[in-house]
Amino acid sequence: MIGLQRISAPTRLTCAIPFLASKQGLVTVTCHPKNVERILKARFHNYPRGPTLQAAFHDLLGYGIFISDGNTWLFQRKTAAFEFTTRTLRQTMSRCGSQ
Repeated sequence: MIGLQRISAPTRLTCAIPFLASKQGLVTVTCHPKNVERILKARFHNYPRGPTLQAAFHDLLGYGIFISDGNTWLFQRKTAAFEFTTRTLRQTMSRCGSQ
């Protein structure tokens, strides 16, 4: 867990657990906001998904941003960034609130 904050409170847990078998390495699990940002944005390249995780979640997540690596992830992230601006989120929320 390179650079992740170790938090002792049960609602802010970050841990590394074995995934399926020891030869496949560890999976990092977190619900701490700073660590989520670090894993999904700032240091994404340090936390590859890999073929085992991609195969396990393909039926649920396809090849989208949450399961892709490398250039595929970068393309997905840049595409999604245009949709998740403050303006578009406010417009969507106001439409949902008025219904």
